[in-house]
Amino acid sequence: MQEFYNQVQEFCRLMFEEVARRWSTLPETATSPAAALAFTEKFLLCPTTESARCCIQKDFPGAMSFAMAMDGVNQKLQNGSFHLPAEWPPYQTRFYVLSCAVQEYICSLPSVSVETLRR
Repeated sequence: MQEFYNQVQEFCRLMFEEVARRWSTLPETATSPAAALAFTEKFLLCPTTESARCCIQKDFPGAMSFAMAMDGVNQKLQNGSFHLPAEWPPYQTRFYVLSCAVQEYICSLPSVSVETLRR
């Protein structure tokens, strides 16, 4: 659980930096499960903080959607309806735990089908 929250904290720091950088030109960004899932698949592969920063910059709408889904994961963790695995693979990318949790959350949404998301 601690690894998840460490990754949440680091992702939030990167997002805050990007929001601050874009503040004067920040458009309204529509969020969607499909955008979050697409971002998750790219973000999962980021081996370093710098590559994660670039991923956020390149797909800011996806990163915003990911952040909204991450909040959903956190809410479900708090109310006990979502559980993280006790063990993770020994070798992971920088945001593996967070990305996997968000991906699992998105795919569990009742109004979302994986086939629809992948179109």
